[in-house]
Amino acid sequence: MIDQPTKDKLLPLLVPDFMPSDESELCTDSDNSEENDTPSRNSQKKILWYHELVWRSSELDSYIKSLDRKIERRRSTKGKQMVLPIKKDDPARISSRQPPEGAPEWAVSPFFD
Repeated sequence: MIDQPTKDKLLPLLVPDFMPSDESELCTDSDNSEENDTPSRNSQKKILWYHELVWRSSELDSYIKSLDRKIERRRSTKGKQMVLPIKKDDPARISSRQPPEGAPEWAVSPFFD
């Protein structure tokens, strides 16, 4: 449970400028691609690539991950089926965006240049 002072601190940051960008991509199902060199539309699935914001502090990341987990737990079964799989493990997909103007000091990593 997030207390009220923390909610008040986070609320102004729950806007697109503080959220990572992402892009969707159609991927071929690896099992089907071996059988046929030209995969059909049915053998493809869509994934969402997450672009990490390197300037975000570990404190802000921790709060955002906590909120993401809460949202995931509250989704219905049908809702969970509609969510695209998210990939976060590609170092080439790190965002080059700078911190938003006026970002609070606690939200920006001290290691960001």
